[in-house]
Amino acid sequence: MNQEQLKQLSNEQLTLRVQALKEICDTVNPYLPLDEEAKAKLQKFNIEISEDPFHITNQLLHLVDNSVEELEQRKKLRQ
Repeated sequence: MNQEQLKQLSNEQLTLRVQALKEICDTVNPYLPLDEEAKAKLQKFNIEISEDPFHITNQLLHLVDNSVEELEQRKKLRQ
């Protein structure tokens, strides 16, 4: 999801997205073989499944960073 698509999400949708991504960060270990549930969680966010754990981690962190940044920008605008 690019920045323009993030901007189209409601605050609630964006908050739920951040929570879901953080849950993936807390539960998925890309250094171990991924089970089907972990793969499904990653694919939900269009994260490319790879044998390289750094590739998965970088994709996930990029999504979290972009989503949190958008949420923070919105909070600043409301103040």
